Amino acid sequence: MSVYVFAPLAKADIFDIWSYIANDSEDAADRVEREIYAACAFVAEAPMRGHSRPDLTTPLAPFLHAGPVSQLHDCVPPGDGPD
Repeated sequence: MSVYVFAPLAKADIFDIWSYIANDSEDAADRVEREIYAACAFVAEAPMRGHSRPDLTTPLAPFLHAGPVSQLHDCVPPGDGPD
């Protein structure tokens, strides 16, 4: 099992996303939140999945297409990120 942690601002962003969607549907908000956590777990298992897109990111971050939404991610081991 791979471990990942969220920076405090990331946690706040997820809550804001959930709250925005929940205004229309709490079920939909719950599904989106589950998908966010599932995508993070997927990336945590193999952080180098995806491919570099220097035209989109500086510094380079892997670009991952996961389902209907493409996302940029920057994974750091627990304790190495901003807290």
